[in-house]
Amino acid sequence: MAGIGNAIFYVYQNNQARDVFMQQIPCPSTGNVDSSCAGWVVGHIIPLCSGGSEEPDNMQWQTVTEANAKAKQERRSCFPRFR
Repeated sequence: MAGIGNAIFYVYQNNQARDVFMQQIPCPSTGNVDSSCAGWVVGHIIPLCSGGSEEPDNMQWQTVTEANAKAKQERRSCFPRFR
């Protein structure tokens, strides 16, 4: 996971799966099928640390605000020492 300012972005091990997801479900705000989608990020439905897959069917668009909240919750459940 990497952060820029307040935004948290996930470092994908499988960019090809993310690209397939983005081709199937374009950016909610612009319809773009490339990596530019201002205010939105692709996140995992089931976190990787909880056994989620890095496949397109485990990905969803999230607003940056939603992604930050979900990342905070995931840090607590996946990495208890960071509570």
